[in-house]
Amino acid sequence: MLLGGGRLFRGALDLLAQGGGRAAELPDWNAAGPLVAYPEKLPLIVLADRPVQLETPRQYFAGPITPAAAFFERWHLDRHPDAIDLARWQLSIEGHVARPLTLSLDDLARRFEAVSVTAINQCSGNSRSRFSPRVPRVQWGNGAMGCATWTGVRLRDLLEAAGFRAGALEVQFEGLDRGRGPEARGSYRFLKSLRLDDPVLDRAVAAYEMNGAPPPMPNGFPLRLVVPGDFATYWTKALTWIRVLDRADDNFWMKSAYRVPKGLPDLGGSLGAARAGRSGAGRAGDGCGGKRAARPAGLERRRLSLEWNGIERQQVVIGRPA
Repeated sequence: MLLGGGRLFRGALDLLAQGGGRAAELPDWNAAGPLVAYPEKLPLIVLADRPVQLETPRQYFAGPITPAAAFFERWHLDRHPDAIDLARWQLSIEGHVARPLTLSLDDLARRFEAVSVTAINQCSGNSRSRFSPRVPRVQWGNGAMGCATWTGVRLRDLLEAAGFRAGALEVQFEGLDRGRGPEARGSYRFLKSLRLDDPVLDRAVAAYEMNGAPPPMPNGFPLRLVVPGDFATYWTKALTWIRVLDRADDNFWMKSAYRVPKGLPDLGGSLGAARAGRSGAGRAGDGCGGKRAARPAGLERRRLSLEWNGIERQQVVIGRPA
């Protein structure tokens, strides 16, 4: 099963088929920017360098799985890791728990059942350069997304191993990236939380593999939180702390950032702004005349099961034979 932002990903594949893999025919599909090969990455489109934000060029969407080296990169804070000593790194599960845990990467692989999920990871700002009226911040084209097979430990298994104390309400996630602001501010730490009664916890995975290998450092090595059906803001990279809270998380990245402006229709009920997404914004193929894409040689149509915000759909996508 393929989980994630199905409609926009389908639009990406449709446009690829229309262009036959030749970027010159649809020059505006991606954002404008230089192609630069960062460490562990193929040449990607640079939209910002502090923090690094790289967009995936259109040719890498020729099939459902995006190569890890071509996967988009987006950090919120500019001091993100470029080296991690696995002899010292540990995942800490702390807070309002019965049994605080510290786990090495070897512990995760040895003590817990490994599971795999194929899921789409999409930045909530994907296609921002197409918004009308214009929206500030990085002007992504359509390449701030990707689909990979993620392997790791069920988040629910980790939480059950630690146990909850009475009154536990939310679970907070933090990685190794840091900013230059005061320690108590969002400009220093990037924190995201999910409610403990959120069904997505049953699908979420703490992943130590991406497409069968450790994830590249820019995409979350050594451990990345995978939250199928939610936007990438919840997919914490270099996951190092899991904290159970007995209160609603009111840090900047939950209370103030990623909110839908007042007066807009509620697209996601109580799921919140970044999780409600842009399901009413139209697929990436809008504005191309509404013509059915011609299927070039070497590509075939396949029917995939896609899930987005808990709604399962069957979609036909174009890609290379499996």
